[in-house]
Amino acid sequence: MAEYLGLTFDGRMSIAPEEDRFTQFYTKNWAEILATTYYKSETVDWGHRLRPRLVYWGFLAGSTLPLSDEQLDTVAKVAVCIELVHKSSLILDDYIDRDTMRHGLPSFYVTHGVEKTIMYTIHLLCVSLQTLTSVYFSHSIDGYYYYKSLTALISTLYNMSLGVLKELDLTCDNLSDIQQVKEIMDLETSSLIRNSLLLGYFLSEKIDKNIEAAFERIGTKLGYAFQVLNDLEPFCNMKSEAHKGSINTDVSRGRKNICFSVIFELSSNQEKRQIATTDDALLEQLFKKYNIQKIMIDEIHNVLLNIENELSELRPKIRCDEWTDEFLQFIKSVFTTFENRLN
Repeated sequence: MAEYLGLTFDGRMSIAPEEDRFTQFYTKNWAEILATTYYKSETVDWGHRLRPRLVYWGFLAGSTLPLSDEQLDTVAKVAVCIELVHKSSLILDDYIDRDTMRHGLPSFYVTHGVEKTIMYTIHLLCVSLQTLTSVYFSHSIDGYYYYKSLTALISTLYNMSLGVLKELDLTCDNLSDIQQVKEIMDLETSSLIRNSLLLGYFLSEKIDKNIEAAFERIGTKLGYAFQVLNDLEPFCNMKSEAHKGSINTDVSRGRKNICFSVIFELSSNQEKRQIATTDDALLEQLFKKYNIQKIMIDEIHNVLLNIENELSELRPKIRCDEWTDEFLQFIKSVFTTFENRLN
């Protein structure tokens, strides 16, 4: 099976031959489905496709190789569904945060205005649900699996919207509440990651409740680790050119950041009083003083170790040979890519 799954790791996000085939189908379906939406925007079309690749790896866990073109095309369409959800959240995030740029391009709301931005995000979510329904009925997939997949997609929408509402209600006092921040991270990020895995798995030849439960746990841990890396980035690159139109840690806008919560917990009483009345410059100083980057990276490595243990226990239940080893390698390559962005 190595000729299908073997990853070439070069310090960046790796890809395997079979995964490369999937990526080609995904790129084709993404372009075709996005073209059916009302607007075409470069800010929507950008991305490294992490969530779709998780859909692929979830599908692979319950399948046997080689995969047919029809299988890959079907998985790619479902992967588009979860990516549409992610992109709609980014469009709204930019407006809520007043970020005028995303990766060097004008944000959607800057180009189209607020009213069209709100309606287009709803439109994208409708296209996502419509696409999922079309996939299952056009391929006559068992109704039970359709129900499981639809539930996972709706759960993602519910959790992400609830997480944003909770985050918008954060005050200066509870921005430092680590447990509350972690709850929001689970709703906004982990939900998207774990359901990406599950959406792929529910499409596979046979599902096992033990694997489904393990994917819930693994996806939750992955989502937390990815969000920690995302929260580290503004602290580690505060001197860099802003790719969002401004440089900040989101805290000044009342948005959660796990690094801020850890800084606050470690700070002296005097520093805590100063944090409330100063700008990001003090946060940068405290970030370095308390070695927050090392603390958070160590925590991420512990998360990775926990995932490795989960995968080891999962090995006998997975149908696809070598899946556990190669999926772990894939995860490590993603972490390495994200960590490299911090330096």
